[in-house]
Amino acid sequence: MINAFLKELWSRKEKFRSLKPKKFATQVEFMLELLNLFSIDTARKKNRSVDYFYRKYLAQGDQAW
Repeated sequence: MINAFLKELWSRKEKFRSLKPKKFATQVEFMLELLNLFSIDTARKKNRSVDYFYRKYLAQGDQAW
C-alpha cells in the first residue's frame, strides 16, 4: 500500500514538473510565478509546506508580495 502511495506521489510530482514552460530557467522560478496568481496568505494558512517555503525564501527582510 505504501509503495502504491509513493508511486502515485512521484507520478504527480513528475506531472507537475512537466508543466514548466521553457521560459522559466528553474522549477523554483515557475513556482514563484504560480504563487503570483494566488493569495499567499490563504495558501500559507492552508498548507504548511507553502508557509515554510514563504518563511525560508520569501519573508527574508520583511519583503511582502
